[in-house]
Amino acid sequence: MAGLTPDQVQDARRGWAVDAKTRALLHVAERLVEARGRVQDDELAAARSAGWSDAELLEVVGHVALDIFTNYVDHVAETPIDFPIAPPLATALTPRGGAREARGGPPGWSGRGRPIGLPGGFPPGPGGGRIPAMTTTRAAELDWANLGFVYVKTPWRYQAEHRGGAWTGGELVEDAQLHIEEGATSLHYAQQCFEGLKAFRHPNGKAHLFRPSDNHLRMASSSARLLMPSPPESLFLRACLETVKANLEFVPPADSGASLYIRPLLIGVGDNLGLRAATRYIFRTFCSPVGPYFKGGLKAVKLRVTAIDRVAKSGTGAYKVGGNYAGGLMATQEAKQAGYDEALYLDPIEHRYLEEAGSANVFGILPPRTPGGPARLVTPESPSILPSITLKSVLTLAKEELGLEVERRRVSIDEVPSFAEMGCTGTAAVITPVGTVHHAGKDTVITDGVGPITRKLYDLLTGIQRGKLADARGWCVPCE
Repeated sequence: MAGLTPDQVQDARRGWAVDAKTRALLHVAERLVEARGRVQDDELAAARSAGWSDAELLEVVGHVALDIFTNYVDHVAETPIDFPIAPPLATALTPRGGAREARGGPPGWSGRGRPIGLPGGFPPGPGGGRIPAMTTTRAAELDWANLGFVYVKTPWRYQAEHRGGAWTGGELVEDAQLHIEEGATSLHYAQQCFEGLKAFRHPNGKAHLFRPSDNHLRMASSSARLLMPSPPESLFLRACLETVKANLEFVPPADSGASLYIRPLLIGVGDNLGLRAATRYIFRTFCSPVGPYFKGGLKAVKLRVTAIDRVAKSGTGAYKVGGNYAGGLMATQEAKQAGYDEALYLDPIEHRYLEEAGSANVFGILPPRTPGGPARLVTPESPSILPSITLKSVLTLAKEELGLEVERRRVSIDEVPSFAEMGCTGTAAVITPVGTVHHAGKDTVITDGVGPITRKLYDLLTGIQRGKLADARGWCVPCE
């Protein structure tokens, strides 16, 4: 039988093994959907060399890409669709009332339909080689020195599932879309958590992750809080490393000031309605090249104290779960509308003690206790603050490299005017100086630039991350 049988289609949808000839055909079907009917010559050649005729290539649209394509053309602009291998199908789709109606097409054409989800994307092409999926940007087109903290689609991501009480082995996939059930607990009850870490290209050209095992520990803590199975450390590290290696061209050059941001996420999926934990989970890791989180790079930002509570005292503040951030969107928006860069939260009980900024932890630099003594670095301590891996690194460097006196304690908002320097710190923010804090109707100006201690901490941290300084503590993990 030409094309694919229904059983083969189901096997592909479930991510089961298919032969090399079938893989080649699936890649053509994928391209038909993603590229508005255009298929690259090398992809057609690969499919033909695997033994498929043009007629068979057309038939696969009816078996695999049919409903996806119908859904797709209902939303595209009224422009011709070019099918280099199937001109009759292109002419069979004509504009009518803002949509395209099928007048004909291959066997099985439905005219309307839902997207067919292919979990994990399509398997490798003939001979095991990969045919990269379409990306919005190619690495060669990126202006590394002027990247913002925005999503850039990269070709590959890593995915594993937990079902039946066990984790699957996981694999690299091309599909950047997640196809999940409408009753998924992650959508209704926020049963999901995530992580953020970075890979840096060192002067020798090799990419390195920064403290990935610490991110695994934090995800394990977050997932346990939400009754989710945590991916084992071996799976977590493999996912991060394989994602970086598969997208190596997107790791920015060593001297660019940019990095590759890696986002592992864990979500509850499966058919569900009542308030209960999911029966199936997806663990996915994707990446995107990024520049500074705050515009302007290492420049002082302005924070605005918000009356909104980030979390409850005994809630989920110490865990990296999406609900914490969704609840803070309004505070950040209000801060920006008032002319500030980010919100600054106080404790939810007394509204007196510093907690954290909307997207980072905070610290302050106080003068020495006695003349000639070391300066003091203070950072808030609270059960509702997210433990930061970057802050943990900063505190180590402050104490061991700069000889500062480090204090983790309750820090009153009334102490801010006494700060000689103040900073935000996190994976995205790195170390960003805070110049102004707005509270109770007035601005407290701390600095208009980068303080000397903040600068030293920044140079130490980024020097280690980027391989310019010795990594005596083994924080950098090679990806290659």
